[in-house]
Amino acid sequence: MVRVRGVFTYIIITFLMFGGILFNFRNALAADEFMSWGIEAMGLDKAISVIEEKGDAEHLLVAVIDTGVNEALFREYFPDRNLSGYCIVACPDGMVDNVNHGTHVISTIAEGTPSNVDLLMIRVSEGRTFTIGDLRAAMDYAVSQGANVILVSAGMSLDFDDETAFNEEYTWGEINNMIWEAMQGKVDEAVDAGAIVVSVAGDNGANEVFYPASYDNAISVGAVSEGLSIADFSNYNEYVDYVAPGMRIRGLNASYGAEGQDITTLDQGTSSAAAHVVAAIANILSFNKNLTLDEMRALLNSKAVDLGEEGRDDYYGNGFIDFSEVEFCTEEVECDEYGVFALIPDEPEPDEEEDVPVVPNTGDGGINAPDTGYVTKPEEGGATMVLLAGWQIYVLVGVGLWWVRKKPFVV
Repeated sequence: MVRVRGVFTYIIITFLMFGGILFNFRNALAADEFMSWGIEAMGLDKAISVIEEKGDAEHLLVAVIDTGVNEALFREYFPDRNLSGYCIVACPDGMVDNVNHGTHVISTIAEGTPSNVDLLMIRVSEGRTFTIGDLRAAMDYAVSQGANVILVSAGMSLDFDDETAFNEEYTWGEINNMIWEAMQGKVDEAVDAGAIVVSVAGDNGANEVFYPASYDNAISVGAVSEGLSIADFSNYNEYVDYVAPGMRIRGLNASYGAEGQDITTLDQGTSSAAAHVVAAIANILSFNKNLTLDEMRALLNSKAVDLGEEGRDDYYGNGFIDFSEVEFCTEEVECDEYGVFALIPDEPEPDEEEDVPVVPNTGDGGINAPDTGYVTKPEEGGATMVLLAGWQIYVLVGVGLWWVRKKPFVV
């Protein structure tokens, strides 16, 4: 005779205890919500949540001057986002992205911004090269469409001292000066129209100045790794403003559909980093779309974590923009003069007669923890899983031994 009731009871106890373990284990191993690790590292997910919850953000337009986009894939992955396109170069096949650059970049911006941010892809190249004329035309079109942010995810170095003859009339140095002035004029026009222009510091890993990123009225972005160390390919110079995630960035793969191609792919570069900064700027503009370039710089600087040498330096610029610990402006809090961040009241000065305890640095893996850099926070439920596993296994074994000893099974 089998003690069915005893077996059934034991199974129920086992399910109740290990069910919690398996549930939490599944949560702890769940896939990341975002393709790019940079979305959470910069706290862009937090900004998106606040903006979406408020629900009153005005529509913004981010223009991306790049190599095109796989429209079908983008719309499938981001069905609720407004995407438009325009071709500067000939586009017989539409906005097709032949080199999977524009698709990857614009997908990072899309997942780092709320739904009020519309996206415009301006295809300026069929490959990885472009002409100055096409770039100028792309800037004109972005301004004509009222773009609030313009990303030029390409650039060039200019040698103004090159005495090599370009033709009988000009040297290459003189030609480079003409290019500098022509592009500077377009950036000026965009800023005067109210746009924020962002561009890449360059991927040559050298002390090299790239344009248009290095114009005074453009924002230049370098790249860092997941440990927030400067990427070995990221250019450094006196014009770098910020650094952002630019290594092992997962984004949409323009080649998806071809044999052996996945829907996403990893890429790296200061273009990926610049896309993250564009997303940060768009999030700020979602609170106040009338901010000037100087006001935007002030707000970004206030939330930039200093890296490298103390203060601004040529590698990290003003630092790594981080919203993860920021309280944004809502109806429940007093806001700053720009209506973007919550005002943090000044802490009262401690009484000089009181002993103020010194809190040791625990090195908890936060962004300023010594020798750790950025460490991804554990998935919610991970610690709970370990605790549950401990007491559940202990109780389970105890109950099992007691049951076998007190009421042995009879077959």
